[in-house]
Amino acid sequence: MSNSKKKIGIVTFLYTNYGGLLQGYALQKFLKDDNSLDVYNINFRTEWHEKDARVFNLYGAFKSKIGQIAFTLLRFNGLFRRKLRTEKFKRDHFNLTRVYRTTDEFISNPPPMDVYISGSDQVFNPNGMYKDVFYLNFKKGSQRKVAYSASFGIGDFNEEVTRQILPFVKDFDALSCREKEGAEYLSNILGKEAQWTVDPTLLLTADEWSEVAINPKIKTKYIFIYALAAEGYLINIARNIKAKTGYKIICVRSNTRDFHSIDKFIYGCGPSEFLGLVKNAEYVVTDSFHGTIFSTIFDKPFYSFISRPKVSTRIYNLIELLNVPERIVTNANYNNFTFDKNHSLPNKTKLSQMIKDSKSFIKREIIDGDS
Repeated sequence: MSNSKKKIGIVTFLYTNYGGLLQGYALQKFLKDDNSLDVYNINFRTEWHEKDARVFNLYGAFKSKIGQIAFTLLRFNGLFRRKLRTEKFKRDHFNLTRVYRTTDEFISNPPPMDVYISGSDQVFNPNGMYKDVFYLNFKKGSQRKVAYSASFGIGDFNEEVTRQILPFVKDFDALSCREKEGAEYLSNILGKEAQWTVDPTLLLTADEWSEVAINPKIKTKYIFIYALAAEGYLINIARNIKAKTGYKIICVRSNTRDFHSIDKFIYGCGPSEFLGLVKNAEYVVTDSFHGTIFSTIFDKPFYSFISRPKVSTRIYNLIELLNVPERIVTNANYNNFTFDKNHSLPNKTKLSQMIKDSKSFIKREIIDGDS
């Protein structure tokens, strides 16, 4: 190519979810810090994604939709502010290609790159939408295809899964997976190593994340809740902590339907505001993988509730690396949960080594890899 810099194109989820956006930012930022690279996030945004990003995102039966409209109207200002802040984060921090509206549009005419990266997040989910896009199902020519910390989002790797994905993954020049079990599975079906690597968010330091964080205007000490699927459980865990510490309970949410009695709900939180809330919390209670990761990055005591056991391998992998099993709360020990401020702090030795190994994979397969 005429451009002297190697061109890198990343295909990943860049929608409304904090974790998805921030992992996409992290990989681009890490690669852009190498001045020999010209890095882009491929802007795959279909009509479905446009609908999913709406403030009034209605689903279900008619009566349910009426209730959703009523509750959304009550929280509209905050939800609309979240949307604006999310779009601003993308404008400010992402180097995006032109928009691709359909699978065929992307597959038939991908932007010219030297290396195409698929990852991270659940880009390899065999049940996911747009598999052709995230498995890079186009003829690559002399370019490289690399999966960085791709995730399957499933716990059962059966013969049907292998049948579905094997034709895709055979075409990759290098593969790595975010979960240990996924890396082992890929290694077995391909007969060559697929490396277990860290989520891209862990490639950046706390100081680097602080550069894009916006600190909250909260004067008191607080317990921060970030929930994906089990807000009520997390609130009860936080109340247990509040009873021992007296700290306020603050929860960021997009759910407009349920009502709980806590100190503050925040609806207008963009990615930068989310980072600031984690960074300045005294404790974090979450059922989110990325909620757990950012608590680790910012050295915040956390409790991770396993709300979706079948897709929680990634959380268990991280907790194992940190050697803090007491930070996990499950349905089995939820009723017996007791807050203990003396619970051990994470040991980051294994995680630090894995971060180094992951950076070595990136340098070997993406930065230095043959085009």
